[in-house]
Amino acid sequence: MKKGTVTGDSYEFDLKKSSGADLTYLIGEFNGTYTPESGENTVKFTVEDIGDHGDIQAVFEYEPKKGEKACFISNGQVTNIAPDGRVTASFEGEDWIIEPDEKKFIDFDGVFAADGRSFTENGGHNIDLKK
Repeated sequence: MKKGTVTGDSYEFDLKKSSGADLTYLIGEFNGTYTPESGENTVKFTVEDIGDHGDIQAVFEYEPKKGEKACFISNGQVTNIAPDGRVTASFEGEDWIIEPDEKKFIDFDGVFAADGRSFTENGGHNIDLKK
């Protein structure tokens, strides 16, 4: 058997990794609110890049204290695309751009609307974003 090939007695399949759905319509800036432990409740979330296999890179900006800005790179992964077009994704903080006093990434998962105009977290931080 050669790499990337599945064979049987009467068949041979060459396997290739296929690209996923075109999710570039999610790229852009979302603004909204979340439930913080302290500080302001406004947030800016900018989806900067979407890979061929559902990987998403975004920047998450918020104010942990009034007047103090914090910003980090958040890497995400699409976990589901529903038949109605809604896209579920999970995000984890990766690297600080502007570090707050208390370095605590906001990790979350939620659903982009089918038109890509909003994102709602599944709970926890209650993140609600609009383009």
